[in-house]
Amino acid sequence: MVVQNVSFMKALGDLDERLAQQVGHKYMTVLLYDSGADEAERVYSSNPQVFPDRGRKPMDQGPKMAFVRDTGLAYVAIDRFEIERDYPDHQKVFAMGCASLLNVPIKSPEGVIGQVNLMHDEYYYDHGKVKLALQLVSSFFNESPSIRSQGSAV
Repeated sequence: MVVQNVSFMKALGDLDERLAQQVGHKYMTVLLYDSGADEAERVYSSNPQVFPDRGRKPMDQGPKMAFVRDTGLAYVAIDRFEIERDYPDHQKVFAMGCASLLNVPIKSPEGVIGQVNLMHDEYYYDHGKVKLALQLVSSFFNESPSIRSQGSAV
């Protein structure tokens, strides 16, 4: 179960806007890991009709999600081939007009607690955009311990 409140959801909406303006994306989700259940819960979606809030995904069905969690590194799929190869739900991604994606780790003193997922046109995410996304996500979750604690899986 993930603890959420209105200010946490508003803050995620603010992060969505900031990332859209400075990095760019057509779609964004935020997943928080539930280590007790070895799965992640979607706590924010910019398109809940396609990927609803509160959706859950087991780690064994998301190898790149597990990669981000286990390494603390971002993962980028730059084209349709990589998305199809690495994401079982690739048809949903393509149906939204997206063909590249970026998974950014959310880090806390306890380790990687989740990830922010951005999607856009094929070949959109380059080194500069990845670096900027990492900086923005890191500063967002570090600027207020209350934001980070609202996102902690319990």
